[in-house]
Amino acid sequence: MDSTGRRSYRPPSLSESYARDPSNMVRSLSLTNLLLTTENTETTGSTAIVVPVPPTRCDEVHVVAISFLVHIFLISVFESLFFFYYISALEDNGILNTVNSFIADGLSACENMTTEEITILNSTLSPYINSTIADGNAAYSVRGLQNSVLLHRAWIYVGALGGLTVCVAGAGLYRRLHIPWLRICLENLGLVIMLGLYETLFFITIVHPYQPVTTQEIERNAILQAQQTCGLFLSLT
Repeated sequence: MDSTGRRSYRPPSLSESYARDPSNMVRSLSLTNLLLTTENTETTGSTAIVVPVPPTRCDEVHVVAISFLVHIFLISVFESLFFFYYISALEDNGILNTVNSFIADGLSACENMTTEEITILNSTLSPYINSTIADGNAAYSVRGLQNSVLLHRAWIYVGALGGLTVCVAGAGLYRRLHIPWLRICLENLGLVIMLGLYETLFFITIVHPYQPVTTQEIERNAILQAQQTCGLFLSLT
């Protein structure tokens, strides 16, 4: 108020006129943001703070599926190797040992045969012997081919499981899932190793000591079959 009672207005100062200019206000806000950003950079070392997103239920199921497929794939490899390179040889040897033992018992009388008896026996049985050997060679070739097909089929199964595992794992990588590869591999390798040790122990302590059909039982069955089919040896029992 002046002496006459009228309100006096002072002219705006330089600072006020600067602040009221819209262009100056925009520059001031930009400068303020720059200062805040610089301070945040000096404090945290980064202008952007990434907050980790917890995995969803779908993500957890996806990781479990990968672990499950890896487990099944390793089991399929183990089973294929274990059967075709151990179990099959064990079964063949078991059958051959039983048959060879039976034949050895039946042919023990050949040691006392004379040369004339051997000649007569050869001339009598030679047609049957030749055809039997030829049939045996053919059966051996057919069996080898059939088992080779089974081996290839087993490896096709292994390859299919491996391909499915790779596809599911690739989908997880595409989705940027956190897949604990080290834990999955160690757990499944440990399970397969434990399974292999158990299978080996089971076959050493259970399968090998198991008593199959004896040669005496085979001889008895052969006599009973001859009695039923040909009527032979009926007066001996």
